[in-house]
This record gives sequence, structure tokens and C-alpha cells, in this order.
Amino acid sequence: NLKFAPYTQWLYATVLKTFLEEQGVLKLSESEWRKIRKRHELKSRPVTVDRAPTREELRRILNYLDIKGKALVLFLASTGCRIGEALSVTVDDLDLDSDPPRAIIRAENTKGKVGGRVVFMTYEARDAIRDWLKIRGQLTKRVSGSSTYESEWVFPFTVKTARDIWNNALRKAGLDRKDKSTGLRELHLHCLRKFFRSESGLDFDIVNALMGHAEYLDRAYRRIGEKKLAEAYLKAMKNLSIYSAPTSRKEEIRRALAMQGLTIEDIIQAF
Repeated sequence: NLKFAPYTQWLYATVLKTFLEEQGVLKLSESEWRKIRKRHELKSRPVTVDRAPTREELRRILNYLDIKGKALVLFLASTGCRIGEALSVTVDDLDLDSDPPRAIIRAENTKGKVGGRVVFMTYEARDAIRDWLKIRGQLTKRVSGSSTYESEWVFPFTVKTARDIWNNALRKAGLDRKDKSTGLRELHLHCLRKFFRSESGLDFDIVNALMGHAEYLDRAYRRIGEKKLAEAYLKAMKNLSIYSAPTSRKEEIRRALAMQGLTIEDIIQAF
């Protein structure tokens, strides 16, 4: 079906082929399957042009997010986690007092169940998560209207809810651009992994290991060790901070104001 991207067409055809083979209805040799794919141009390649957001774009998006949205986006951008991994993190998995702050991503919650690891986050992500954890017990969910967000999970909502939070902020920020050929968004939650990979400045093996790519876990993550990885991340933290990293009390105040879309000059003018 031409309305689907090539990757989606290939995926659907592969699933159908597998189902028919398992039911004993169809049996294709590899050469026959290759001919069919070539004839119908079934290729496993995406066509949507997506990209990593810039810091300025992320600041604009963050201005339209509530505290739970800010906490989630800052966590994703500074850890390189997949959205499913982030939503599986429990409060007990967090260590916000360590330097750098970190969280456990358990293997059973990773792609292929082989990417268990410890990930690190920026101070601004830590601060946003702390603020979120303080107030979430006082907030009721819009759907139920009665239950709060108090839970063992840091982000107790679904992937769909997370995407809705992101997409709504995109629209308000004027950044909801879509690929002309596919109609899909240029900026989506998964692009925060691209931001992490392109902006961290970390060694190639290390950045891929922290992102949970299985082939790099042994080559970098387990070979180097958590302590060395933490040291490398600390040096790279400024690259992953959306707002300026605090270097003084004044800078810390400036960063806190920036998270609210304000500047020191705004406060002075108000007074």
C-alpha cells in the first residue's frame, strides 16, 4: 500500500509471510522472497526526515510543559533512554544524591531484554524529577479524576500519554512540523535519543553503551566500569544541559528562572 512508508510496508509483508508459513499455507524460499521484495520495492528503510532538536528548540518546548513533562523530557534528553525504558524506572531505581545523578535501567525493560545498565542524568533533570516527586501525590489524573500520580514508577503513565504531552508542547511552541512525504513529525520523543548521541561529545563506544545498544555494552560499558563512565559523563554534562550548567549561585538562579521562561532582567523589570 503506497500510503505506508517503505519500512512499514516491508514490516507488514514480513509479518504476513511469517504468519502464513506458520499456518502451513505458504512456504517461500529466500530467493523467492527476495524476488517478491524487489518486484514490489519492499525495503526496510525509513523515509521520514527526523532530526535532533536544538537546545533553543528544547527550551521553547520545555516552556510549554508542566513539571511532569519537563522531568520526563530532561531525563530522556540527558540519559539517551528509550521512552519505554524511562517509563519503567521506579523511584527505587533512582539515585539522585550521587554525582552524577543516575538511574537503573533493568534488562527486562529494555529492547531485546539485553540492555540493562546504569544511566546518568544532568543536574537540571535531577532537579525537575525531585520537584515532580514532591507534588505528584497532590495531583489527580485527568482521566480518572480521582487517583493521583503517586506510584512506584517515576512516570506513572503510558507511552501514548507521554507522546501526547510532547506533541501538545510542540504545537504550542510552533514546532509541530511534519514530513511532507509521510505526514509524520520531524521532532518526536525518539529524537531526544538523537540529541543525546549528537550532543554528548562522549566516546562513540561509551555513548552507544549508555544508550543501551547491546553490541557496545561489553565493548565499553562493562569493560570501562561504572566509575569511569560516571567520570566521563560529568565532563560531558555541560553538553547535555538544556539550560546553562550552574557554576555559581547566580548561574543557579539564572538556570532556575530559565526553566520558568524568565530571566533575571524580567524580575528586575517587574520590581
